[in-house]
Amino acid sequence: MTRNQPRERGAAAVEFALLVPVLLFIVFVLVDLGWVFNQQLAVTSASREAVRYYAIHHEDSDAVTEAERRGRELIPQPVSVSFDWDPCTSGPDSEAAVIVTKPLTDLTGFVSALAPSATLSATGTMRCGG
Repeated sequence: MTRNQPRERGAAAVEFALLVPVLLFIVFVLVDLGWVFNQQLAVTSASREAVRYYAIHHEDSDAVTEAERRGRELIPQPVSVSFDWDPCTSGPDSEAAVIVTKPLTDLTGFVSALAPSATLSATGTMRCGG
């Protein structure tokens, strides 16, 4: 054994203690970003499905209600989702549009700390009549 070996006994533990918080922070940020991306995809799908149903069935009296129901089914935690409609008109090339908005929720609290009132939104448009 050399004389220098006892001095380095705790070096690995110190390096581990310094790197673990950084690595955990990176893992939690990646998990949060994945969760936010998943929510954005759900909001986009909800807007697309809602406007698709409405554009095909816009002459029905309950088309908006059914379109919103179908859109809400695609969003996790659909309690505070809002739908803003631009309905079909009587023109031959009219388009329907819907904007779906949902408050951003995260798993770890990092995103909420950076942007407390952030929202996710998506716009879906489709020509009326399918």
